[in-house]
Formats: sequence, structure tokens, C-alpha cells
Amino acid sequence: MASSNVIIAEGALKKLNDILEGYKRPLIVSDVVIYDKYGQMIESIVDADVMWSISPDHRKGLVSRYHGIDVIMGFGGGRSIDLAKLFALESGLNWISIPTAASHDGIASDVASVMHDGYRYSEKC
Repeated sequence: MASSNVIIAEGALKKLNDILEGYKRPLIVSDVVIYDKYGQMIESIVDADVMWSISPDHRKGLVSRYHGIDVIMGFGGGRSIDLAKLFALESGLNWISIPTAASHDGIASDVASVMHDGYRYSEKC
């Protein structure tokens, strides 16, 4: 389930509202550092009801906890991007990749690296 639209450009976040056109309730999978740095800006740009999931421990049943979401965005490093891919696969929703570093292949790959019971493994999305 690779992302079908990758935008790499200065100021790309300002285009987020255009990318989200047609979606009403995005879920952003991220971490505390990203939320603290960009949360207010994202919420001011996006003309939708934005929800945030900032814990990597939320995988089990995450989508069922966030009723009404219609797109999932991974915002941050590889872990956030990979979790967003898995949530999208489990829910059947589209997903958007918003990487903050290009040093991982999670930006557009169809594999996620996940941790379960203390072991890290790769899962096809």
C-alpha cells in the first residue's frame, strides 16, 4: 500500500489543505516532538477536523477508537509513517505520507517495520 502521491518541496505543508480536499476528518499519526513543533500550524492550515495519535502503542484497535476518520496521515520519521501505513491497511482508508526526514524508505514503500512483543519485523502493507 505505497503512497501514490509524494510531494517534496519547500513549503509543502502549505499545500496540505489542497491535498486533503474531499476529506473531512484526517487522523495524523505522529509523535510528541512533531506535534509540539507543527501541530498548531497544521491545524491552522487544514480546513478539516484534525485528530492526532501521538503514541506508537496505539496500533491495536486504533482505527476503531477514532470514529469517522476518512484518511490517515503519517507525519514524522519512519515509525510514524510505518504505523500510518499499517492503520490504513487495517482500515481500508487512504493514507498520506508527510516525512520530516528522507533518511528512510517509509516515505513511499509498501513495507512497515513494526515492533511486537519486543521483536522488530517487517510487515507488507
